[in-house]
Amino acid sequence: MKFTKKEYDKLVTDEVGKFNRIEHKRSLRHDLHALLFLDLLFKTDEEMICCIEGDRVCLGITEKEVHNLTVEEVTELIRCGVLVDWSNDSLFLFR
Repeated sequence: MKFTKKEYDKLVTDEVGKFNRIEHKRSLRHDLHALLFLDLLFKTDEEMICCIEGDRVCLGITEKEVHNLTVEEVTELIRCGVLVDWSNDSLFLFR
């Protein structure tokens, strides 16, 4: 990601759960849209969902891949409920 944690936190505050702001929806469901969008961004045959921990669906996106995301891509993911776990620079979908 090409911005600071402080900038990311502001983006989360402003955009989390604002699925209605996404213009070109891949699905009417935010979780399915997020998974389809991630599949478009990261072409791999690896499993997208690596585990579920309580209310978190942990996604199999590597730290390097997270750091390559643009602000626009991160904003779209936040609007779908996909957030960054800063402890290991991974992504998770909040259910």
